[in-house]
Amino acid sequence: RTGLLRDNEINFPEGWRQMEDQLFTLRAYLAARVISILGDEPCYFLRKRDDESNISAELVDPISHVAHLGEILDEIDRTVDDAELRRRLVARFYRVEVLNRLADGAFLAAPAEYQKALFTALGERGRARFGTASHEGLGAFARIRSQLLQEGDLEDLVALGKRAEAF
Repeated sequence: RTGLLRDNEINFPEGWRQMEDQLFTLRAYLAARVISILGDEPCYFLRKRDDESNISAELVDPISHVAHLGEILDEIDRTVDDAELRRRLVARFYRVEVLNRLADGAFLAAPAEYQKALFTALGERGRARFGTASHEGLGAFARIRSQLLQEGDLEDLVALGKRAEAF
């Protein structure tokens, strides 16, 4: 509802930036007292590009991605008092915006310089903000990727990703 956004001064971030929708949604989610799901109403608009591409499939700028991820994590730290909810939110962003980024086809097919830049940026963020506690609850491949990231082993992480793609 618009009132929720106005009352909590929640605005969609201006200008192009990575994860702007996630920051907006996180703020709205944390401000809401009730969250409803409309299962029988279409409420999502998808615009397909003529070339079938989408921004989510493009390579992210490593420095910007890590900076914007930091904003989201700072928002969680600043606004979430419940330790379990904070842990689950942080774990979600670790899985999706760190580990999954290092396993998708775009990353694995990217030039080695790009792989190193993203791996280094996410590794620094990972060690500083997530630590080894983030391994808990991960599936087998994600846990291995997390360990390799923590150890700084890009070569084995890429090899694991390429082997996993073959399945």
